[in-house]
Amino acid sequence: MAEFTHFEISDNEGRSLASARTNDPLRHKSIWAVYKFGRGFLNGGSQQSEMVDLATAKLTADSLNGSRMSDEEDYFKVYRLSKIQAQSKS
Repeated sequence: MAEFTHFEISDNEGRSLASARTNDPLRHKSIWAVYKFGRGFLNGGSQQSEMVDLATAKLTADSLNGSRMSDEEDYFKVYRLSKIQAQSKS
């Protein structure tokens, strides 16, 4: 039987990050940020934006990724801190 290996993604302070899943009850909250990662690394992402709504964070990440040079190793993705609870303020 195959064993599933779960990779936990964290920021450069060691805090666990969560991606924007379609069933995430916090998708509508302004708790999303753009994180910068080196190619091949799942840990140590540095926060590159303030906490904003998901649409703004995605547009920012797309813009940053679109302006990278072809030989640049870093990339930008949208995450939220995984410890944020559903009762968070918007």
